Amino acid sequence: MLRSLVGSEMCIRDRPYAEQPGDIDNMTMPGEQLSLARRIADVNSNIVVVLVQGRPRLLEDIPIRVQSIINAYLPGPMGGLAISNVICGLFNPVGRLPITYLSLIHIS
Repeated sequence: MLRSLVGSEMCIRDRPYAEQPGDIDNMTMPGEQLSLARRIADVNSNIVVVLVQGRPRLLEDIPIRVQSIINAYLPGPMGGLAISNVICGLFNPVGRLPITYLSLIHIS
């Protein structure tokens, strides 16, 4: 299946969380999500990654392996349509992130 990709998008999502279950001690995106993104990018780097998450997570080497990244946050019931409009070039969102998106964390 992966070999037949010409150009596509993939969605990387955070695990569901609310209050206590959402407490994390590691900002890295869950390993299975990163592994899937790497496997797809190894076959074809013409990928748009769509992040569906409520908080920033570290993506390790994913940003240098793909064409672009869309941070959709938690887009709600009409999010699929909005995301597809961005990917197809029907809408060009502008704005500033309300956060600093880290590229890595160094703990000393």
